[in-house]
Amino acid sequence: LESLLDASWATRPWQTADFMSRAARDFINATPFSDLWTGERLLRFPPNRDLAQGPSVRLAFAKALYNLTVVQDLAGCEATVGRLGELAGRFAADPAIALPLAMALVNLTVVQDLAGREVTVGRLGELAGRFAADPAIALEHAKALFNLTAKQDLAGREVTVGRLGELAGRFAADPAIALQHAMALVNLTAKQDLAGREGTVGRLGELAGRFAADPAIALQHAKALYNLTVDQDLAGRKATIGRIRLLAQQFPDDGEIAALRDAL
Repeated sequence: LESLLDASWATRPWQTADFMSRAARDFINATPFSDLWTGERLLRFPPNRDLAQGPSVRLAFAKALYNLTVVQDLAGCEATVGRLGELAGRFAADPAIALPLAMALVNLTVVQDLAGREVTVGRLGELAGRFAADPAIALEHAKALFNLTAKQDLAGREVTVGRLGELAGRFAADPAIALQHAMALVNLTAKQDLAGREGTVGRLGELAGRFAADPAIALQHAKALYNLTVDQDLAGRKATIGRIRLLAQQFPDDGEIAALRDAL
């Protein structure tokens, strides 16, 4: 790609937008991502060629920036998210650019503390609001909300689970968003007392019932049931173990559900 972007660009009339679109797609898989010089050059095509506006080129750069956040520490991820935010700001109506930004924001939450996650979730909420009908961006919002619950206390988790419930309700047929909701409900049970866990397990049972064939959501249901047994009396524990055994029968190939059954 470097040879395509040198100072002799203007002397190469065969380098059409279509040609550069193919080159841009190749750039997505370029390694290592620690040096983004090529990507920066891709976004600095001469204005008279109008290739800086080419969707394949800018999307390639956005995806490469996202890929970089996968392996960065907090400071590096913050810087890269900033660059992605600038790119998304230039093309504010383009959901294809907004999605890598949303995905990078999720990666940022992984390396942040509670305060940082709260801010990033707010940014993702604003981004999701601008693309309110986009299920892919909504999923990234859901992932960030789930990551937020991992650092929160009981009151915070209750609020965040409520937000996830609202999001899951807007995309009621989307199992990927439902899974993030289910995982957050499991995190909620880890902070609750027995009465709270019973209520949350009931909510998870309803969610699992809507996605009855989904093993990932069934596993979250089983995890919440397992957490419920911690504070139950003998009769309650026996009943809950029976429900986990039933889940294991419904999903006989799921080793994780079987492991939860066998641990009780």
